[in-house]
Amino acid sequence: MTQAQRSDLFLQTLAPFQEVVLVSHVNPDPDALASMLGLEALIRQRLPGKPVTLTVDGMIARAENQAMVELLKIPLVPIGRIVTSPETAVVMVDSQPHTGRRASEAAVPVAVLDHHETPGNLAGVRFCDIRPNVGATSTIVTGYLLEQELSVSRRLATALLYGIDSETSGYPREAGPMDDGALVWLFPRADKDLLARIRHPKLPQSYFAAFQYALSNAFLY
Repeated sequence: MTQAQRSDLFLQTLAPFQEVVLVSHVNPDPDALASMLGLEALIRQRLPGKPVTLTVDGMIARAENQAMVELLKIPLVPIGRIVTSPETAVVMVDSQPHTGRRASEAAVPVAVLDHHETPGNLAGVRFCDIRPNVGATSTIVTGYLLEQELSVSRRLATALLYGIDSETSGYPREAGPMDDGALVWLFPRADKDLLARIRHPKLPQSYFAAFQYALSNAFLY
């Protein structure tokens, strides 16, 4: 199955439903956040008029993640406020059902997109795109946008670039050819100043107070 077929089948899977709800793992990271934002853009452009809701399960913990949500204005609705019906297509992003990475497993997702090796329970899932050989789910979503020949805003390019980079720049580096290709395509389209502000967020005074406390109470063994 080619990437073009996957993106087409993904959209065909969602087409009969009245609304789409995007969910991810608990305490979503930049890859999950960017992937949901990218899928929202894809659905709104290819399935116009279909409502799309991005959800948050848990909290946005790290300062960089908080800056990403704030600066990119990512509209997140707490998962506990979501009411689904048979007309709701739940799409699980950057996670899989019943892997212990979500606080609630109330609804069986219609579609699952992920890059993790951890196998979940995919019973009842109509569409799956799980690629452990790819370093980030944001890479998969970027591929969908490319295959559908959609333009991306600077806001979305910044989100996807940061999502891929944050997932693949550590050690050992997990980036593959598809990740590198996505980064090359996204980089000239992203807002570099905004990206720098996300990577280096302003830290509250309480952070430095806690850091000082930790240093002053450290022991050498």
